[in-house]
Amino acid sequence: MTRRILLLMADTGGGHRSCAEAVLESLRRRNLEDCQFEMVDILGGYAPFPINKLDALYPSMVRFSQVTWEPGYRLTNTPERARLLMRTAWPIAQKTAREVLVSHPADLIVSFHPLYNYAMLWAKEKEKNDTPMATVVTDMASIHAMWCAPGMVRYMVPTEQAARLANGYGVSRDKIDITGLPISQRFAELAGRPKPEVRRNLDLEPDLPTVLLMGGGQGLGRIYPIARALASTKLDFQLVIVAGRNPTLKLQLQLANWKIPVRIFGFTREIPVLMAASDILVSKAGPSTVAESFAMGLPMIVSGYIPGQEDGNVKVVVRGKAGVYAPKPKLIAQMLREWLAQGSHALAEYSEAARKLGRPYAADRVADIICELVGCRETAR
Repeated sequence: MTRRILLLMADTGGGHRSCAEAVLESLRRRNLEDCQFEMVDILGGYAPFPINKLDALYPSMVRFSQVTWEPGYRLTNTPERARLLMRTAWPIAQKTAREVLVSHPADLIVSFHPLYNYAMLWAKEKEKNDTPMATVVTDMASIHAMWCAPGMVRYMVPTEQAARLANGYGVSRDKIDITGLPISQRFAELAGRPKPEVRRNLDLEPDLPTVLLMGGGQGLGRIYPIARALASTKLDFQLVIVAGRNPTLKLQLQLANWKIPVRIFGFTREIPVLMAASDILVSKAGPSTVAESFAMGLPMIVSGYIPGQEDGNVKVVVRGKAGVYAPKPKLIAQMLREWLAQGSHALAEYSEAARKLGRPYAADRVADIICELVGCRETAR
């Protein structure tokens, strides 16, 4: 009998798609007997307007986070308020949830996005659908109560901090697995590769210290002023900048007059290679970015975070001594001077701490649990 596994995700930041893709990649690498996998964008593919446009609205919402995002995040962040919010949205959400259940019959549903967790569980109950459902939390530490809708068979979380919060939201500890945050296998494959070799393949200066500056897939954060501050340090290094899906930023960077070697990318799938080539990462504290930097042993200067959902990510980096928090371009430039100073051991120490926090095989751990839940077994090769 073929077992069908449905992975639900959405393109609204937070690494929902990349985490789902990493787990799907792990499942597909296995020689599983009679198993089928399907990944569905529940918002873009099924939700009504304007919810289906959240991927486009998300960057603007986050840019004005103190006015729009943070108050709503904190106001709804209790089990009671999360449930009330979804009950209010139920008349709209139930149609989407039912369509997904009918269109994609499965033996296990795995959610990588919190927005429809309650709705999917309630729709299953209404439709008398007994398909088990699990969730993979893609926030590193500061998880929202909406992730913890009661009724999941398993809650897979990245960190002990997230596990404690989930337990506080009413999830029984025996249903919580601390797996790490799923990331692509490419990070594990590239970790430890000689940096000069990787740089040479990217047409970068092989022996020049390399700083990677990015702001997630959407190019969020004050990337341009940070880049200018770094370039003004008169240090001997090269700068790699990822503008993401932000064409205005990319053009602004391309038109600037740089006095150091600078390489500019738009949205790219080559983040594993760029991290493998780099000595220092400067970025906002997105969960996937933090998990990837740990897996690569890449020390991080955290330039910012989304209030509410990314507060805990900064603490994970700083308390783990895998990096520092420097919210202003001048502070970031100052940290770079200290880290690249002759005779400084800071960079090596932060790098080793990051490596110790890394969970490069988290996707495999999540895939193991999924196979266990659905009863999939590997056949002999």
